Amino acid sequence: MFKIFLSHSSKDKGYVEIVAKKLQKYNLVYDSWTFDAGEKTIDEIYRSIEETGLFVLFISESSLQSAWVQREIFKAKSYIENGKIKRFYPVIISKTVNYDHEDIPTWIKEEYNLHYISRPVLCSRKIEQKYREVVWELKPNIKHIESIFVGRTEEISILEQRLADFNKQTNCIIASGLKSIGRRKFLYHSLKKNYIMRETYQPYVISLDERQSIEDLILSLYNCAYTDIQENMIENLIVNSIDQKINILLEIFNDLYEQQEIVIIEDNHCIVQRDSSIVPWFNIFIERCKLDKLMLCLLSEQMVRYSKENSEKIFHIKIPSLNKQDRALLLNAVLSHNKIEMTVNHKTSLLEVFTGYPEQIFFAINLVLDSGIDYVLENMYLVTNYSNEKISFLINKYGKEELFMDILLLLSQSNIFTFKMIEQIVNDDWDIVKTYLDILYNNFFIDYIDSSKEYLQLNYIVKDYIQRLGLKLCDKYKKNLKEFIDKSINQGVELFEDFSSFMFVGKELLKRQDNDNNIISLLIPSVYINALAELYYERRFNNVVKIATKILEDKCINAACYSNISENTDHLDGKVRRELLYWKCSALARMRDSKLVEEVQQLSGDDKHFLLGFYYRLTGKHEKAIHHLKLVKSHLLYYRVNRELVHVYLNMELYEEALKLAEESYNRDKNNPYIIQSYFRCILKLKGKQEKELLNILLQNLQNSLHKKAKEMYLTSKAQYYTYIENDYANALEFINEAISQFGDNIYPYIHKLEILYSNLKDYDELEHVVCMIDEKFVDQNDIHTNSYKYLPYLIAKYIIARKKGDNQAYKYMHEIKENFPTYDIEKLYSIM
Repeated sequence: MFKIFLSHSSKDKGYVEIVAKKLQKYNLVYDSWTFDAGEKTIDEIYRSIEETGLFVLFISESSLQSAWVQREIFKAKSYIENGKIKRFYPVIISKTVNYDHEDIPTWIKEEYNLHYISRPVLCSRKIEQKYREVVWELKPNIKHIESIFVGRTEEISILEQRLADFNKQTNCIIASGLKSIGRRKFLYHSLKKNYIMRETYQPYVISLDERQSIEDLILSLYNCAYTDIQENMIENLIVNSIDQKINILLEIFNDLYEQQEIVIIEDNHCIVQRDSSIVPWFNIFIERCKLDKLMLCLLSEQMVRYSKENSEKIFHIKIPSLNKQDRALLLNAVLSHNKIEMTVNHKTSLLEVFTGYPEQIFFAINLVLDSGIDYVLENMYLVTNYSNEKISFLINKYGKEELFMDILLLLSQSNIFTFKMIEQIVNDDWDIVKTYLDILYNNFFIDYIDSSKEYLQLNYIVKDYIQRLGLKLCDKYKKNLKEFIDKSINQGVELFEDFSSFMFVGKELLKRQDNDNNIISLLIPSVYINALAELYYERRFNNVVKIATKILEDKCINAACYSNISENTDHLDGKVRRELLYWKCSALARMRDSKLVEEVQQLSGDDKHFLLGFYYRLTGKHEKAIHHLKLVKSHLLYYRVNRELVHVYLNMELYEEALKLAEESYNRDKNNPYIIQSYFRCILKLKGKQEKELLNILLQNLQNSLHKKAKEMYLTSKAQYYTYIENDYANALEFINEAISQFGDNIYPYIHKLEILYSNLKDYDELEHVVCMIDEKFVDQNDIHTNSYKYLPYLIAKYIIARKKGDNQAYKYMHEIKENFPTYDIEKLYSIM
């Protein structure tokens, strides 16, 4: 195994000794251990350098003046050039030295991204990551994407004018535009063009989502950047006021300023919120900043709404989609880079469907490389709907490989991972996992947080997609994960040594409701919210309600949530309480718990009406559901409201009202099994045999879906297809009975079987048998109206059976049908009889 050579001045021994102890499991060349007293010769040093895979240079005032260190650097350079040294890692450990210090050799300044690292523990982690890069030659993040840039001349000119205006201080640039529109590349290109960033410089890139806040920004910078902030300030974040947190953030940026660093934040509604407003704490932070240069840039999906509260030190610029000419230039550049010959007609066909997203062009060319131009031209919808299709395309390609899906499921369980953490969990599978991580990286599924590539995270859209599939980790990784958590707890995982592991373990402890552990007291609000979200997707609704209630009633959190940001006693920014309440109310709605109606009053506006509509839809109060859903005005909830209305209309058999909404939802997302099934039902009932081809496409989509509910939906939909399209009741019963056999704990297959039995087969004995099964398995006799009575086929079956027996209960069931389904055509019921 190759060696790690630690080149340093003897005056820096205290710092380097701590680093060496952290790395002692590796094959180190470190003079206190490697060379005997009096035997350290230049020849011995040169032999050791020659055997080195990773050469680490600790840069300080002392090392820059050390003759020994200068000789080591000179020799290392020659070995780098001839390939004997695989990685050269220079790191600044003296605060008085910045990256362009005159004594640092020019070749190091030009070729390496120099950073100051104040903490030896953090430095050792960075070195470990460089070590892994040598062992595992990480593929670059599709370098041609980094190097190709076209268009944006107007936007570049606007930004240049602002940067050249010395009368306006610019500490923050917000580049807004849809994800994948090219915001980051625009900033990189513009800042390098204006000499704000050097060509080889790699800024810190931090991703924040709407569940996160100022605490996450502080911890991300503290763990990925380099600062002398005291640890006790970070440990007590949860009890610090917003005002104190802003001061911590200012101190961190003062450190970064001295090192001439810039931070890029990929903001997914954390700072620029969904209503286009900037969160108050960020405005205060920028306004208090006394620095005279650009500190950070935000990539925002939302345009910034003008407000007198917005700091004038923030400059906002909108990044539009590429125009047609720029799309053609980019297409030619990507084709040239990949050495693909393409006819003018083929280029023209592609250009007609491109919508101005640079990533869409890269996605299309990757499809061409993978499947050929003929396949792409025959399946243009993949390119047209690439933002959704790129996820399903890759998952469909590799999804049958269990390990690939397990890696996605694992990565979806935390905001941030380190390679070390992943390696500990996957154990023997690490070599294969590295290949899958490369695939995910090159397809934009994962991003690296900092230039050292130590931290990685799953794209938040992909994360949400994976969580919604409802799949579970394989038993092997579940066991490994549990062992990792238990080991971390027993050994005492440290916040300052492994931020990602600490927060992950804390989240899992919350999910276990192990609130006695010391880790819990150091968690930040986003960890609570992520725990609730995961429990919700795992359908552990009782746990969501219990944990959310406990957090909201906690003195520190409760006082913080209810306070106003303008007061110095604030602890959290206001949206945390809203998030906690939202998950709690969503879980109550799923449980059909009437407490929801009271709890939801603490929310307001669209959130309140949407949750009430959701609850009333689930409890079968269709008219109330429609009323509240139609009161939602936010365009941000438009598609979610549409999907809910489709469910309500289908339950009421209002297929005409449902069709347009169902088609709109399907065209936007052809991979969601709930959407596919709803659209299928509309087409089945309204158009039937006229649309056999479309119905079969929808069935195929259901069959191919990896969602855990898709198999059940496919079986029930196939049964309906045989019933209404083929009039083949034998096959219909075979499929519906298979659905009941596999998914007997779900009421829906039984409900669909009732419809087949009374509408077509007139098999009243079997009808009564199925009703008895439903009554036994699903009906709560103490609260019957919140259960099966919301299903029209169930009420119809009860009515038919009672009529056949001459039972007076038939009138009761008829009343329930008229009461709960006022739009149902009663004449249709008599025709069934």
